Amino acid sequence: MTNQRLFRFHVLTDTHIEEEEGHLYNHHFRLALQDIAEHFPDSACIAHAGDLTNHGYPGEYRRYAAILAEFQGKLPPLYTVQGNHDVGTISPQDLKTYLASHAGAALAEEAAKLGLQAAHAGLAAIPEEYADLLPPAYMEQGHEAAGTWDNRIAAFLQATGQAGPYHHHVIRGAHFIFIGSETNDPLFCEFSEEQLAWLERTLDAVPDAKLPIFLFLHQPLLDTVSGSLAHQQWYGVRQDEELKRILSKHPRVVLFTGHTHWELGSPYTYVPATASSPSMLNCASVAYLWTDEDQRKEGSQGYVVDVYEDRTVVRGRDYRASDWIDGIEYTIAHQAYK
Repeated sequence: MTNQRLFRFHVLTDTHIEEEEGHLYNHHFRLALQDIAEHFPDSACIAHAGDLTNHGYPGEYRRYAAILAEFQGKLPPLYTVQGNHDVGTISPQDLKTYLASHAGAALAEEAAKLGLQAAHAGLAAIPEEYADLLPPAYMEQGHEAAGTWDNRIAAFLQATGQAGPYHHHVIRGAHFIFIGSETNDPLFCEFSEEQLAWLERTLDAVPDAKLPIFLFLHQPLLDTVSGSLAHQQWYGVRQDEELKRILSKHPRVVLFTGHTHWELGSPYTYVPATASSPSMLNCASVAYLWTDEDQRKEGSQGYVVDVYEDRTVVRGRDYRASDWIDGIEYTIAHQAYK
């Protein structure tokens, strides 16, 4: 066993950034970045597995940028992929609630012109039949969150600087691949045929080296990691069997997923590789956690990943305590499956 670490990176997911400056989720994101900046200055990158924002609203992306700016020059590059909260369809009720608190007099005046309410009444009282009229009015106000898939993914890519909805990077000699939904399904990931073909080509083209291939996806595959079991209902890939088929040929892959928020240490936090399936890890959440008892739990967790020549060591990090999580350490041997 070699003790010389090749490099280190971090895995975050489900930050759910909110527009309100003092929101707890934003505080947790700051704590995670502060922990990385203060304790791990030599890190190669931060990999984010999606649900960067809570709704994909423009103000949330502005808040994300503002928080990152607080750590300018102190963090490694951050790569991410879209989650359902970033690009999924917003329900009319959620949109109406957002508009009621953000849009102000302009849309109230629009509602009055349509004979739906008095201009001074505010948006909260807009009846349900107005819901279909809100998105176009919302777009007229310069917001993109209620738009089509094109608008949703464009806002995400502009805010994050990613080249597209799926992308590939070579970092310190290791391959990092990010894949994600190409529709605005409110919950599930749906790949295009082009993306699945690209993934297969990209995996096949990775040289036969010792290091793992690190793969990041927001939603987990069915019956794999914590929260993805059928009765738990937080799996989320429409082409589940197709993706499993592709990954079955590449046991070197280490798949990190978010979405479930299941706390680290739950059953199936780490699912070891087999000869026909890659290693998989549930990445918990920076914003808040979920338990096997199907209960919300306050907390903020992620991973620190140390890559050695012969193994990768994944350790759990508690960002509120700025400390390691006892018992959360998984060692993935690089020679286990060739």
